[in-house]
Order: sequence, then C-alpha cells, then structure tokens
Amino acid sequence: MFERIILSLAIAALAVGAYQASRWWMLWRVRQHGTHDPLLSAFVPGRPAVLYFTAEHCTACRFQQRPALEKLQQHYQDIQIIQIDTDQHPQDAQRWGVMSLPTTFILDPDGKPQTVNYGVASTQKLRLQLDDIYQSKDNAHGN
Repeated sequence: MFERIILSLAIAALAVGAYQASRWWMLWRVRQHGTHDPLLSAFVPGRPAVLYFTAEHCTACRFQQRPALEKLQQHYQDIQIIQIDTDQHPQDAQRWGVMSLPTTFILDPDGKPQTVNYGVASTQKLRLQLDDIYQSKDNAHGN
C-alpha cells in the first residue's frame, strides 16, 4: 500500500515537472521570435500587452476570458490587448504553440513573452502576472 502511494506521488511529481518544463520551453521558443514576429506588428513598445488567442467557436473565450480582459483593461489603462483569431491565423497559433483556447501570453514592455496561460485565466491571475511586470519596470527605472 505504501509503495503505491509513493509511486502515485512520484508520477504526479513527474507530470507537474513535465508540464512546467513544457511551459518553460514554449516561452523560450516564442522569445526567439522576438518583436519581429508578424503578430506583434500592432505592439507599441514601452507598454505591457496580453496576446490573446481566441476563435469564433470558443465559448469560454467569449463568456469568460473576454470579460476578464475587459476588467483588466479598466484597471491598467495602458495595457495592450492583441487578439488573434486562430481560425484566421492557424499558422501563427501553431508557431506560438497554442494547444487550447483561450491562450494568453503576457508580454513585457519590450514585447517579450513572460508567461503563458492555457485555458481561461482569471482577472486576478492576469493582474498578478502584470503586477510582476510593472514592478520589474519600476525597479529598472529606480522607482
């Protein structure tokens, strides 16, 4: 019995580790594109952004993620929301490693992806991720 518990915990730890490693690898891969990626042509340097992958058929995108992003925009007036429809841009979604909808990438003021959220990300979660970016920005400017 004890061996099964240990084995179950080991398998769970491996699964969590694999998930974290795949997120790290995905961020590393998209960072290699830099701000030269065509999806970031609307990006304004100096302001953080949320790159938001969605589709017309995505109910969670429409009724959960979109309202969370609207609340986020009310809190951070300078935040950029860059919306990408995966039905119209499937090659871009593939290049960015989008596996599910919605997917959001948090971009720092230089346009570099800092984190990725697969599935619905709450307003609170997005705010915490953006607060980290704003704090880093303030620390870089000596505030």
